Formats: sequence, structure tokens, C-alpha cells
Amino acid sequence: MPLPPARNHSTELVEEAPTPAASTQTKGSGSGCEDGWVSADITNLARAWATNPYNENILGVRAADEKDPYAWKRFSSRHAASGVPVISVTYDRLPATPSAVKLDPSATNTFNKRTYATSSTPTFSAKVTDPDGGTVKAQFEVTADPGPGDAGSYSWTGTSTGVASGATAKVTLPADKKLGSFAYRVRVRAHDGSGHGPWSEHVPFRVNTLKPVRPTISCDGFAQDEWTDKSGDLSCTFTTTSSDGRGLLYGLDDPNTQKQVDDPAGTGGKPGTVTLKAAKGWHTLHARTVDSAGLLSGTSTFQFGVGPKPAALLVPDRPTTLQEGAIDTPAPLLSGVVTSPDQARVSGAFALYDASGEELPGVVLPQPSEESGSRVATAVPEGTLVPGTTYQWAMRACGEAACSPWTPRRTFTAKDAKADPVPHTRTVEITALSDATAPVGAEDCAGKDCAAVRDETLHVGTPGGASWRSWLKADLAAIPAGARITDARLKLHRADCSADDDCVEPAATLKDLAEAWSPEQSGQALVAAASDEAFDTEEGLPLPLQDLNVGPLVADWLETGENHGLSLQLGDEKDAAPGMAYHSSRAADPAKRPRLAVSYIPSAAPGAPQDVKAVPADGGLLATWNAPQDPGSATDALKYTVVVHKGATEVARQTVDDTRAVFSARKPMVANFLVSPKKYVDVTIRFKGVKGSLALTLQEDTDDWSYGIVTRKGFYDD
Repeated sequence: MPLPPARNHSTELVEEAPTPAASTQTKGSGSGCEDGWVSADITNLARAWATNPYNENILGVRAADEKDPYAWKRFSSRHAASGVPVISVTYDRLPATPSAVKLDPSATNTFNKRTYATSSTPTFSAKVTDPDGGTVKAQFEVTADPGPGDAGSYSWTGTSTGVASGATAKVTLPADKKLGSFAYRVRVRAHDGSGHGPWSEHVPFRVNTLKPVRPTISCDGFAQDEWTDKSGDLSCTFTTTSSDGRGLLYGLDDPNTQKQVDDPAGTGGKPGTVTLKAAKGWHTLHARTVDSAGLLSGTSTFQFGVGPKPAALLVPDRPTTLQEGAIDTPAPLLSGVVTSPDQARVSGAFALYDASGEELPGVVLPQPSEESGSRVATAVPEGTLVPGTTYQWAMRACGEAACSPWTPRRTFTAKDAKADPVPHTRTVEITALSDATAPVGAEDCAGKDCAAVRDETLHVGTPGGASWRSWLKADLAAIPAGARITDARLKLHRADCSADDDCVEPAATLKDLAEAWSPEQSGQALVAAASDEAFDTEEGLPLPLQDLNVGPLVADWLETGENHGLSLQLGDEKDAAPGMAYHSSRAADPAKRPRLAVSYIPSAAPGAPQDVKAVPADGGLLATWNAPQDPGSATDALKYTVVVHKGATEVARQTVDDTRAVFSARKPMVANFLVSPKKYVDVTIRFKGVKGSLALTLQEDTDDWSYGIVTRKGFYDD
């Protein structure tokens, strides 16, 4: 910092004071000892100045022995043409108290106002800020909550990786320090590399990872699985043995249980009673327990009939030809053929069990419906199954009045998804970028529209109160059609500091342009053209520009064909702050012009479909398969062509978007299958644009068709 005006005093006017620092350095005494800088460490003196109440402090310079003529020295004053004295101060302000302290996964009980961690190794997070900017870390401390006192002497401290000031820091509790089902508290403080800031307030929480017990259901005057000739309102009670239940979810003829009855205590686990209106007919009441942490039990059901029992109750047949499919995917398919004596529409109900036969809690499988004689399939929700684990499942068919018995349980083992081959990635650096910069504030140009500027620099920030944004648009012609974008980084070179300087790069705020904009328009028009929401990362953290992957933006521009570019700004532009300048596309040095580095996988033919199967179904043939691991290009819309051949003659063909195709024997094309008794028809399923096929044989019996798969060992019935 420059010093205030210097004053010269005779020795009589100098007030004696402690000497904070001394120097024996000598410069400028003649040849070989030219003029130069002399320095002294006055750190302790500066610290004293920082703590005293004075706005101005005085520093004196004198010889150690003013009676010694050899101690005489002369220094340049503030009025000298060069070599003006300076005081260089390196300082650090401590980070602020962290805010938004959270843990995940967790839930807040709205009744007892408590926070529950639903994992024994939760992730803790907090927003950390430093008034000096830069990179900040968060130190989290988890201890036993002394209130309940059931966690003993538990204590753990962990520090996050560094994040930009104002961002959210996260750290996950290690497995060897996992929490029990007790009460804890967490607090956090920030560290800027020099010192720790103050601790936040403690955030208390309790761990709850066990799902509650499913409820029992009873309805006044109605018996389970029986018809009761009554009418009017129906009173049903749900009872759970879980002491921490906060309520129950239920649904009449709705397995999604979208209605709720609450326990106001929040953890009491008290029974819940509801009044229902049930029309005449057969009904299923579904219910689940909700515990204090929002975890759900398995579903209990109560089936009953309202009204007189039908003289001839039409019960659907038990499903047949059960099949598992797509078990190498996160959402395998379970299916079976459903039929009914009255040929009415039938729905399929599915149940999923662990290897010991216990129904999986909290798993609700969709119940599709089809015409009698058709195959119904349901997809197991992603995240339900653990690879390498064995499961059981069963299904039944349900009509309007009753359901069939459950089928015998089938067993399957969830598999790991097959590893995708490592694709060859290419990178292209796009230098063909259009850019401009403009003030965008409503009052920046005396209330008038601000003209865009196209010179050698791009500006962002709010220096002097004016808000500047920059616009950049890349020419994506160098990226081939169908390419899958894996990464894209916008590379800008600072024009306001050199590579040798410690340039602080704050978190970038990018906005995709929803409408076209050109430099001939105003800065205010640039704001209007930009999207309302800023582009964010998958982690949800603000990142410096060089760490921001804009690949999703580039992929969207290529897919939609609408590339209007993006706007770059600094923060929310609400507070004045030093701005930054970057070299533009008009910079004299081409190496410093903006670039967009895009990594992509070139398009190619799709891979082969996986796990091709065919079984008899719907009086015909059901073919299923899994999608190729590599779709070949940036598309989710693959089409499959399935062809049925009789010898070398094509007898049926379908083009489908799904991974299944049904050839029904009830359709006119079945005539192509009919051959003389005991003859064979070859069926080949080919996939358009890929290699791979499946050969099948159909055998005609005297009265009906039976189907089987041909192997090199011969024919066998399925």
C-alpha cells in the first residue's frame, strides 16, 4: 500500500518508542553497491495496528546509533520519481460460519420436527464462504447428542475437498464409522488454508434405517376373502406393531396407496381408522405403514366383496407360461398369459419375494391389464434388485369380481449388467466462435438500451456498478452427425492477469439462450433471450469455468438443431464486485482466443440385441430381447425388424419400437404357419442393421399348436 505523506524531523522531535523491526541491509554506498530496496519485517507492528482503534498509525525510520556517522542512510521519499516506499501486507480474513447444514439421505418428520438419517453412512453438506474468495474446505464434526445420550461417546471429524467460496462442500461418513440407530448431532466450520472460521450451530438428528412392519387390516362387519351383503360406509382399521409409525398409506383398489391417515404424535405407531365408500363388487384394500423417517413397509391387502355373492362367480384362470426377461438390465420384466372364462379384460397382479420367500417390503409392481388370452408384463423398478441375489416371484389374474389363485413361485437370479466395451473417444477443439460483450443492467446506459461491444476483450462482472455479460456461440459443424457427446469445456484466457499471476477464477454462471440473439441487439435483449435458470452440473455445485462440463448443452444443441449460444456472467449481478476480462475471438494472439473442446464418440452401427428368447404366447409366438449395449449413436429410439420365415419364404414381419414382438395365431397370417402334420416351420428373428439371429421351430399337433426351441441336439417341448 502507498504510504501517507512523509515528514522529516530532527532528532529532538522524534519520540522514543519500542523498535518493532531492524535491518542491517546496506544499499547505494558506491560502485558495486548500487541503489536498491531495503526491507524489514513489521508483521507484529501491523498486527498491533489492526487491533488498535486508530484510523492512522505512524511508522518512523532511524539509524540504530544516530551518533555513528557510518550509520547514516538516505531513502527515497513518497515524492521521489521512483522507489517510493511501500508497506506490503499479506492478510487473511477467516471464513464465515457455514450455512445450510444438511445430511442425505434424510427426512424431516413434520409432526415431531425431528430430522432422521435413513442411512448409517450419510453424506453431510454445508455452504461455505470466505470473504476473501478462493477455495474453502468444510470440517464436519459428528458427536453423540447429549440429550438422549444413547450414542455413548461416539465422535468423528471429517474434512471435505476444496470448493469455490459460496459453493456447497460435502463429505460422506466412512463405513468404519457408521452410525447406529441412535441420536447424534453435527456441526461444521470452514477452513481457507490459513485458519478455521467459527463453528455452526449443532444440527441434531436420529438414525432410522429399518423399514416398519406392514399393518394388519380389519373392516367392521366384513370378512377377508368373503362376500358380505351390506351397503353404506365401510369402517376399516390399520394396525402396526412398529412403535415409531407416524401414519399409514392406503388405497381402495389402488396398489399405489395414495391416501394417508396420520399419527399426530409423529412416532406413536397408533392404529388408524378410515371410512370408505365401496360400491357393490369385489374390492382389494391396500395399506402400508409409514415410520418416523418416512420409510415404508411392505403392502398388506384385504380382499372382500360388497353385496350378495354372485350365483356364478367368474374367476379368471391362473396365469400360465410365466417368463422372466431382461434380467441383465436394472428393470427386468416378469410376465405371464392371463385368461378368463368370460373372455373379459384381465389384469395381472405380481408379487416379488426374497430367496427365503418373504415378500420384498415397499415394492409395488405395476398391474397391467390385457384382453383374455394375452400376455401381461410388469417391470421391476430400478434399484429394487441386487446383482447376484436370488429372488422369487408369482402372479395371479384379477377380473372385476375376483382374482385367481397365485401361481407357484418361480426363481431367478439378478445379474450384473454386461460391461459395455470401452468406446473410442475423439476430441475436437472448435475455434470458430462468435462472441460479444455488453452491459445488461436496466440503468447501465442511462435507462437506454446498451449496445454490444465487439473488440479484443470480453467482460463479466459488475465493476463500477455496471453489469457486464458476454455471449459466445460455437459453430458445431466439426462434430459429425449422431456423435455422442461425453465432455465439452469452454476455454477462455484471462486478459486482466497473466499466467504467472495467481488468478482467482470464481464460480461461473452460464445460461443457455432460449431465443436467437446477435451483437446488433442490445445487452438488455441478451438478458431476455437467456434461459431463466442457470446451467448447473450434475453435482449441483457452482464450479469455476474450467471445471464446468457443458457437454449436456452441446448435446442438446445438436439434437434439437437450435444453437443460440450461451451467456456468461459473474454471480447474480446484484452486488458490485470486481469484474473479469477475457480475450475475445478478435484477440491479436490466436492462441488466446476462445475455444470449445468437445469430446465425443462417433456414431456407428448398433450392437447386437442381447438375450433373445421366444416362447409360445397368446396362441402364437412371443419374442423378447434386450436392447444392444451400444445403441451406436446419440439416440434412444431404436427400431427392430422381426421376420418369420417358413423355410426360405417370409411369412410374417413386424417393425417395433419395444423389445418384444407378438405373432398371434388368431390373426389371418397364421395360415402361413399351417403345414401338413408333423412338419416343421423355421422361424428366424433378424434385427435390422445388426448381426445376430435366432432359429426356432413350430410343430403342429393334431388339435393344437405346440412350440419348442430347436437345438443341435433336436427338438424339445418348452
